[in-house]
Amino acid sequence: REIRIAGEAQYRRQGKLNQDLNPAEMEEFVRVEPEAKEMLETAAGLPDMQPVELINIRKLAQTVADMNDTANDLFPKSDGFVQKKDVVTALGLFGKLPVRL
Repeated sequence: REIRIAGEAQYRRQGKLNQDLNPAEMEEFVRVEPEAKEMLETAAGLPDMQPVELINIRKLAQTVADMNDTANDLFPKSDGFVQKKDVVTALGLFGKLPVRL
């Protein structure tokens, strides 16, 4: 159910799934809270972090937020911003934890 709701929210917000966003669309549609952005910047400095991985982690964090209804237009709880907890989940799914939390 959460995956379906997340997909519906993505299509309403940007007309496509998060995974299909190009870099310009990511800047327009994937809004990240300052604390979460700081975590992404820290992750970018990891020696084994590839640029494409960071892009995919950011997309996944938005998807996690959509699934948690934290950035979902149906049930807005955070004004559409990806939160730190969403980035932590995405980093964990990519095997990129620990970064300084």
